[in-house]
Amino acid sequence: MSVQINALNGLKNILPLKTKELLYHSFILPNFYYCNQVWHHCRKRNTTKIEKVNERALRCVYNDKHASYQHLLDRIRLPSMESRRIQDMLLTVHNSISNKAPQAIRNLINLRSFKYNLRCQEYVLSLPKVNTTEYGLKSWRYFAAKKWNELSNDIRIKVGTNEIVNRIRSLNSGD
Repeated sequence: MSVQINALNGLKNILPLKTKELLYHSFILPNFYYCNQVWHHCRKRNTTKIEKVNERALRCVYNDKHASYQHLLDRIRLPSMESRRIQDMLLTVHNSISNKAPQAIRNLINLRSFKYNLRCQEYVLSLPKVNTTEYGLKSWRYFAAKKWNELSNDIRIKVGTNEIVNRIRSLNSGD
């Protein structure tokens, strides 16, 4: 990826802005998005490196050495890499609930059953029991279920509709 960013950096004063944005979307972003859910739980140091590499690429696109990383993300209208990974996890959970995911993924997600008929209990996932922090709380299965349950009810009830994709993509990691 650094070769691609260096090539973009060498052309930053030659190419127009729209072309640089197109190159960023076509050749750099796919590297970040490929299997991003798998490496979501890597160490904080590695997560920071991923964000720094993306920041460097955006600085080459906009030829801006002083703007904040958040300003660059806002300018290109993208969330941070962490926010995107969480959004992708939520969409995978949605596909699992909608039976659009492979069986292996569907086996990781379990809808919670309730003894009583309560309001706002549709599409609530059961959190798996964990034994350790490293392989339990930081597992995809636990984290994805927890984030799904943190969604507001008005988003969760949209399961099976196209609207849920737009609602999830509009979320930030703090939501």
